[in-house]
Amino acid sequence: TTGDLADIYANNAKSLIFRTNGAVTALTLDGSQNATFVNTATATKFRATSQLVSADNMFMAGGQFYLGAEDSNTDDTYRMYPSSGAFLLQSRESGTWTTRFTIDTSGNVEINTGQLKPQGNNTQSLGNTARRWNFYANTGDFGGSIYARGGIKDDGGDFGTSGQVLTTNGT
Repeated sequence: TTGDLADIYANNAKSLIFRTNGAVTALTLDGSQNATFVNTATATKFRATSQLVSADNMFMAGGQFYLGAEDSNTDDTYRMYPSSGAFLLQSRESGTWTTRFTIDTSGNVEINTGQLKPQGNNTQSLGNTARRWNFYANTGDFGGSIYARGGIKDDGGDFGTSGQVLTTNGT
């Protein structure tokens, strides 16, 4: 094969440019030691020693993954990370990170702030006879209604009948 197949040259800006296929720039190393790849950089393992930033509002540093910004100091962003075996999702508002939900080491999900509610004003199915959900309410204002087809059991295993209000001992 004849002609220019590839070349490497330096310019006045103290950049080192790698070109392939005659005159197509593939890689530029600038005077600040930043590398710019024109296409895809492929590796079986890619390791960032400090942080990894994507121009698509993703950022990774210190074992935490951030969405919505290229740093950890921007409001209206989210971060996810493990802590003592649990998985946390947090959001940042007014300079403060707040845990929104946690998946603990037993696989339980805890909603730390906000509410779990159906989209719009729709009725949502929470399972069938093979998959049942247990609801627990602490003392305080429930502020809504519970509709049940069948019976409702109290923590003693007793069912209420004909509109009976159950207490913890089923009376």
